[in-house]
Amino acid sequence: MALTKVRGSGVTSGITISGADLDGAVTINESSADVDFRVEGNGNTHLIHADAGVDRVGINSGATDLNAGNYAVLNVGGVVNNAGQQAIFCTGSKTGYGGASHYLWQNVLAVGDSTSQAADTGGALVFTGNYQSGEDQVHGGTIEVAKRNSTEGNYGFNMVGRTREHGNATMQIGFLFGYDRVQFFTAGTHRFNIDGAGNLTASDTSIGSLSDERLKTNIQDHTYPLDTFKKFDVKSFDWKQPTEHGDRSNQKGLIAQEVEKVDPSFVYEYELGDTSKDREYIPTSQVSKKFTDDMDGKEKTEVRDVKLAKASKLNQKDAMYISVIQQLMAKVETLEAKVTALESK
Repeated sequence: MALTKVRGSGVTSGITISGADLDGAVTINESSADVDFRVEGNGNTHLIHADAGVDRVGINSGATDLNAGNYAVLNVGGVVNNAGQQAIFCTGSKTGYGGASHYLWQNVLAVGDSTSQAADTGGALVFTGNYQSGEDQVHGGTIEVAKRNSTEGNYGFNMVGRTREHGNATMQIGFLFGYDRVQFFTAGTHRFNIDGAGNLTASDTSIGSLSDERLKTNIQDHTYPLDTFKKFDVKSFDWKQPTEHGDRSNQKGLIAQEVEKVDPSFVYEYELGDTSKDREYIPTSQVSKKFTDDMDGKEKTEVRDVKLAKASKLNQKDAMYISVIQQLMAKVETLEAKVTALESK
């Protein structure tokens, strides 16, 4: 027996078909009535829930209306108020991602592949779009996670982002994130690299600063005070946790707290990551930030516990220049003193 169509509403006693073979098309609610469709699980009343009134689908979303203000077109995992109107929304119970755990896949949206171990294979999120009226969709961009090698049992992966210059162009890599490297590309050319030791390499080592005169006001000449410059104190040091700093020792540089006393504009704070071994030396502080909620337009305050370390904008190369210039300044001052003494005779 083949069941090809279920129509109408108001069936109170239910329909039971033993041994049905549904080998044809099935249409449910062809009249477009405001009636829902749901499938129960073993203990879950709304394992699959199609809400006809708002044209949304829920999977394991609970006994609730999938109203347009709170849920996506496809809602997976549970009930979250003001979740927005995304195409797909997933909820989960994972609250912390700081630790290295393969269990992080639980309760999230996962995209992947089931192929055997082979280099450059993996899963991808694909973004599409038309580049010409009447044409089919083309890949506009992808975010891929690809296996690094073909060694069985080796779970190394790289995340790669690609985009397309125009409709007929070949997809070009934009970035690569890996365990031991970060790479950025423009116009199909590798421009910037961070290796596993933290070394930065770029095709152009000069960093531009927005300097258009039309964007500025109160423009005045400025001379940095020599007396202030002489107060910078260059040091050599070792890191307490060398693995956090490229396994480097006998470093040359400046101490952020000392720089801050001389010129605070060269010092800022940054948040240490959850997995940083440096965290044990930094006390926990609480920061708050006001923001306007996109969903209800109300101003709210976010409060977080963080580990904030001080950083100096003066690096190891700056330390070398400062040391040399200070030595030259001392020599000039000595020569000036001798010239003054000779002139006074």
